[in-house]
Order: sequence, then C-alpha cells, then structure tokens
Amino acid sequence: MDEAPQHDFLTAPRPDSAARCLALIAALLALAGCASGPTVSDPTAAITPVAAGHARVYVYRPYNYIGSAGAPPITFDDVPVGEVLLVGAFYCDVLPGKHVISGPWIGTPANIDAASGLLFFLKLSPGFAHFSLDPVEPATGAQEVQSMHLVSMHCPDAVAVPQPAEAAFPKADIDQAMAAGSAAEGRGDLSGAMAVYIKTLQKYPERIDSAPDLVNRAIDLSHKMQPPPALPDYANTHAAVALREVKNANTKSDLSTARLEYQNTLAAAPWWPDAWYNLGMLDDQIAQYKEAKFALQSYLRAKPDAADKTAVQAKIVELTGKISP
Repeated sequence: MDEAPQHDFLTAPRPDSAARCLALIAALLALAGCASGPTVSDPTAAITPVAAGHARVYVYRPYNYIGSAGAPPITFDDVPVGEVLLVGAFYCDVLPGKHVISGPWIGTPANIDAASGLLFFLKLSPGFAHFSLDPVEPATGAQEVQSMHLVSMHCPDAVAVPQPAEAAFPKADIDQAMAAGSAAEGRGDLSGAMAVYIKTLQKYPERIDSAPDLVNRAIDLSHKMQPPPALPDYANTHAAVALREVKNANTKSDLSTARLEYQNTLAAAPWWPDAWYNLGMLDDQIAQYKEAKFALQSYLRAKPDAADKTAVQAKIVELTGKISP
C-alpha cells in the first residue's frame, strides 16, 4: 500500500570543535530573553486540539542574533495578543475567513484566508528596519515549531473561543449537495459533480464521519471517472503534515492534530484509499472505534481489490464488537 508523502529531516552531527560556539550561543540566548517553558513537542506543553470549526495559526520565532533584545508585540485582527521572545511560539484558533496578523514592529502584515480545520505557520524574523512575518509551508512549519518554547498569549475571545459546534454534518448541506451532484452526473458532467461533493465536504472536514452518504457518493463517482481524479496538492500537503504529527506523537492526545489533518486530506480527496486506511488505524489507536470502522469501510470502497482486503474485513468485524450499543 502506498503511503502518504514522507519527508525525512536529518540533523547534522555537531563537531567537538563547535562546543565553544554552542556555549556562546547559549549565553547569547540567555542575555536576549529567550522564551522558557516546555517546547511544543514536549507532552507537558498540553496543546489542545484545534477548536471545532476553526483554523489554527502558529506564530514562532527561531533564534537570530539580529534584533535579539526585542520582543515584538503581535496583534490578531488589530487585537493585541502578546509579545514573542526568542525561540518562542504561540497559537490562536480563528474562525474561518480572512485574518490579519501584524504588530507595530512588523513591516508587512500577514494575511491569511482561513478554512475550517487548516493549520497555518508564520515565522517571525528580524531585519534591520523591522521584523517580517512570513508564511511557512505546513510540513516545514510543523517541523520547525516543535523545538520552539510554547508561550502563553491572550488570544481574543472572538478569535480563540469557539461556540459549541454541531457534531453532525448539517443535513441540509448534504441534501443540497446530493441533489446538485445527481443533476450534474445526469448531464454527464462527472467532474462538476465531484466538485460539488468536495466543496461541501470541505465546509466541515472534521465532520465527514457523519456524512457517509456524501462520502460514498464521491468515492463511487471516482470509479466512474476516466481518467481517475488526480490527488490535489492540498490533499498531499495535509497528508504529509498528518504523517509528521503521527511520527512526533508522544501520547494519544497528540494524535488529535494528525486526525484533523487526515480529515482535511479526505475532504479534498475522498477517493484516496491510503488516507482512509491511515485514519482508520489512527482512530483505532485512540479508541474511536465507530469512526475507525467507517474509515476502513471507506478504504475498501475506494479500493475494492485491495491486497489486504481479508485482513481489513476482519479488522472491521473486530471494531464492530468494540462499538458500544
């Protein structure tokens, strides 16, 4: 079975001759007011899952001796959230839509168009006149932020605190998508029908488990399309981040971000069997047996001739026995 894209990050060994240099850097960090506390990768950081129906924005600042004495204030949509020290990182969850992250010391504000469930990474870097706040690819940002020290910020309520979200995919959206997709299929516009299904799934990626009819319709349609639909770059990116999060997980709670990334992957490419399989295995690990069963059933629906079909069917039977009545 093909795996989601993998990225191997290698760390070069430090030569003994660099010991004095490393000691000097450590001293400079101390003088510069380096962020303290657990790193993002440390289980004690207690990073919460992304709020339902929200996106998450990380801002982090790697070490750089230029501007090291400053602590740039950051604002989210003109609301001050705090200051970023060296080797520090923070995150705020935002509602879907357009947001501006800036500050009085920032040259050009960072503008993001957030969709539900997405992760954004912004790197703070010093310049001679001002600081820059630059977007970083999710796979790179997810890796670099791990070594930053998590700092507490005061995310504004309108940005950070979600209202209780429905657990189920809105039925009206499903019915509308099914009707529009059926009409497009009837006209022979298979690509148009798939676009309708994907657009609807991407509205609530964290709820795709509760939209089996829509998911099944999209998977079945993919088998009719010639050539089969290609995997969007968007889906590949989320799958890569999910795999990275799984590899870096220290506890079961750490897998929540990976799970959301797989859901984003499948909302964009519901016909991708490997992503369904990986999500099913992940859900089994965190004891979400009903969701795991659905994911593995979707895997077999997307890949009915899978070489491991018998083993997966046995796993589905096992999961069924674990589901509470």
